[in-house]
Amino acid sequence: MERKQELAQVLAGIQQVRNNHDLLQVVRLLDLMYEDAKDALVSVPRDEYEAAQAKARTILQIRNKLSQPSMAEAQAPYRKPLNTGE
Repeated sequence: MERKQELAQVLAGIQQVRNNHDLLQVVRLLDLMYEDAKDALVSVPRDEYEAAQAKARTILQIRNKLSQPSMAEAQAPYRKPLNTGE
């Protein structure tokens, strides 16, 4: 359980600084790595295809974890504004 809590804390910290230049560079690097991994799927031998596909999927999942909005940010457009008495 300790690892899950640490993972949640790290992801929360990343979400807070998601628009940081350094983090955006990492996300861009992952985008490029994902494109390379997708391109490799075309030329990889048949017996290595599943491993190459798993690599591409893993890179994409890491990229999404770094760039996804927090739950509050994702739900913000659907929340009703508080009644301020106006």
